Order: sequence, then structure tokens, then C-alpha cells
Amino acid sequence: MATEKHDGALQAAVSGVFAVDAAGCVTVAGMTLIAPLGSRLEPDGRIHLEGIGDYALGDELPITASSYGSAAEAKPEHQGCTGHDLVAVYAT
Repeated sequence: MATEKHDGALQAAVSGVFAVDAAGCVTVAGMTLIAPLGSRLEPDGRIHLEGIGDYALGDELPITASSYGSAAEAKPEHQGCTGHDLVAVYAT
């Protein structure tokens, strides 16, 4: 799961189901997830989103502040998960 520091550019809200795609990347609503800095995957497979909450694969992410990016705009550290558009979620 990729993480990054919030840059203040909130654009929208997202909600959707957590999943893992064929490349092993965590997705939400079918988009590759960029989680807040400090987030992590727990050994039991749960997803800890810093400042937002803890979730399991298949759980629904409630409406959460986010920004979107296209696969073409992915940072080098996110290149392995660029088969989808990207969604960055933020604690508000």
C-alpha cells in the first residue's frame, strides 16, 4: 500500500469497497489506493488508514475526503500499481 503526505489538494470524496488487484495493490472503488502517511497493512491483512480507521478487504470505506489522479500522473514510487486511476484519501 502506497502512502504519502497530504498536500492539501482535496478535490472530492470517495467511498467504495477495499480489494486487492492482480498486481497485489490495494484498491478502493476500483482505483489504486494512496493512503495517508502513517498508514499500514497489518499482519492479519487489515488496512490501517492513519487518522481514518481500520478496515478489512471487502469492507466499505465510508465517504472520505480524497483527490484523484490518472495512472499517467503516478509518482515513480507508485509505478507498480498504475493499471488503474489513483485515489488518495485524507483524514479531515
